[in-house]
Amino acid sequence: MPTQTRRQVRFVTNRKISFGEAYRNTESQAYNPTAGQINIDNQEQKKSSGVLYPAAQLVINKDGDLQIELRKNPWRLSNVIVRGKEKDY
Repeated sequence: MPTQTRRQVRFVTNRKISFGEAYRNTESQAYNPTAGQINIDNQEQKKSSGVLYPAAQLVINKDGDLQIELRKNPWRLSNVIVRGKEKDY
């Protein structure tokens, strides 16, 4: 999503469930998505940052909004390096 000074990338993907986690049928298997947001500053690349949610569960709350429940603490991303040219979408 482009903004005035930056681009914002949001993503959700599945995470690897380890053999031991699957074998023991742990509760953490319910937190199988990994999600995140990266803010790419077009003017000053060193200001690019973001956040990663390593084990998350996506839930629709009673108001119908998407909510992220975390099993682990979020990771702060800093000094994100962008390679290649910006494309117009």
